[in-house]
Amino acid sequence: MGEEDQGTIIQINHLNEEISEILVSSAFHDKLIDRIRITYCLIIKDHITIHLNNIEIDAPDLDTPKYATKDSLSARVGKYNDVDYKVICYIDTNKATQGKAAFIGWNLFCNKRLILPNDTSFLTGWRGKDIKGYLPKYHNLYNQFVGLVFIESNDPSSLPLNTAKNALNTDNSVYVKIIGEMMLAASPIIKYLSNKHEKQVQKESEITAELEDIDKESQSTIKGFSISKTLKNKNFSLKLTPTKKEQETISFVKEKGIVDLVKERLGVKSNRDVGDRVFDYYVKLEELIDE
Repeated sequence: MGEEDQGTIIQINHLNEEISEILVSSAFHDKLIDRIRITYCLIIKDHITIHLNNIEIDAPDLDTPKYATKDSLSARVGKYNDVDYKVICYIDTNKATQGKAAFIGWNLFCNKRLILPNDTSFLTGWRGKDIKGYLPKYHNLYNQFVGLVFIESNDPSSLPLNTAKNALNTDNSVYVKIIGEMMLAASPIIKYLSNKHEKQVQKESEITAELEDIDKESQSTIKGFSISKTLKNKNFSLKLTPTKKEQETISFVKEKGIVDLVKERLGVKSNRDVGDRVFDYYVKLEELIDE
């Protein structure tokens, strides 16, 4: 048997028409590929190739940060009964990076199979800050948190799984032990993200207060313009309006013929325009004001 012939092939034939239509749809095909690549990502990384309809399925990266501080990476490793476990928590700042899987919350593997992906529920300790020993309820401010739990045992019956082996058994003593380890590992990461959020909120409040003070005090005149500033909720608007000056009305009576001649020479039509232009001409000629 050649190397290309080794492995296991699962082939299904003679399906009824309704099921066949579902299986050949692109939506089902894409969903199934995504489910396989996530669930068996560690197995695929161990150089086991999986194909679906002759398409090789790749695996997402689960690499933890290469450079991290105590605030951005935390781990717990141990053994309980016949089960080895490793808990790793870190802050993922590159979730938008193309090609990187968007793992969030807790991801729990049993013998390299992902049983619980992207969990942010009561099941993995997100129970509210009022419940001692557990995490606060999940919020968007924790969306950079990633928790990876790896559980290994040579005896599958020792794993904290239900009978169908597709979900956690929360009554299992191994689950109770590991959930405690998860909380200990996650605590510094959650505390760091919470403090970071509180500092951002405080800074925004201080900026808003400063802008509101400026809004109350900022009324000034610059080069004939009145400046009004409205600085609220970090929005800035600047309105310029000409400063109102005290004005007087001037009128005089002249012969109609000479008035019409001046209108023609100035290129205006109204008597008011004639008065304005003649007055401005005199002021300029006598240099009564600086330009």
